[in-house]
Amino acid sequence: MDEKILARLAAYKKTAWLPKVVNDDGTAFDSKFSGTPWLAKDEKWPTCVSCRQPMQLFLQLNLEQSPPAIQQALGDMGLLQFFYCCSDDTAGHDESWEAFPTVPTRLLRIVEAETESTPYELSENTAFFPVQRIVEWEEVTEYPSYVECTEHLALEFTEEEKASLEEWDEAHPLTYEGEKLGGWAYWVQYPEYPQCPRCKTNMQHLFQIDSDKLLPHMWGDAGIGYISYCPNHPDEIAFLWQCY
Repeated sequence: MDEKILARLAAYKKTAWLPKVVNDDGTAFDSKFSGTPWLAKDEKWPTCVSCRQPMQLFLQLNLEQSPPAIQQALGDMGLLQFFYCCSDDTAGHDESWEAFPTVPTRLLRIVEAETESTPYELSENTAFFPVQRIVEWEEVTEYPSYVECTEHLALEFTEEEKASLEEWDEAHPLTYEGEKLGGWAYWVQYPEYPQCPRCKTNMQHLFQIDSDKLLPHMWGDAGIGYISYCPNHPDEIAFLWQCY
């Protein structure tokens, strides 16, 4: 890549963390994809408001065990949980890719898990994804992608520099695909940062869930799902997905 372009991008580099997983459930307090989440005493498993069926646990993130930068942004106590309905028999799935659909088919929350979780048994015919417990984070450095640079950050380049940046990003992606915490989002289409419902500030990228990688689920046509949070109100969390 052109050294002048790389020097400009250096100001926008970010740290991301790639999850390393094992195939066991651990405890109700562990960070994991699928598996057994922490639930409050007498709390029932979250169900979809549309189809009334139990939702999949896509992610549970123990903030106390997350990297320091994430703790500073969201706080170091509690569990971030993301449940999502995968049923085709759901009216809200007509707009399931949107950050704030009319019919919510997901549950995003941060819970203060200060007490022991109450075990909750689902019926035998409830099928959930195989669990992947997160045991380690691999730290990597990322730079904004071509589309992030040109559409969101609105960096000015000559036509020659644009062509060089786009060619490099296609051959050597500046952002990571797959599941990751923090960093820059790997946008399938274009940068899409939801606005916080409370302060209208653009939310920030937090977590990325790819299609058929650590979880056997596809977002539309080989898409990617994105969790974001408000820097002013960290308890405001949103999810959207894009596909090809």
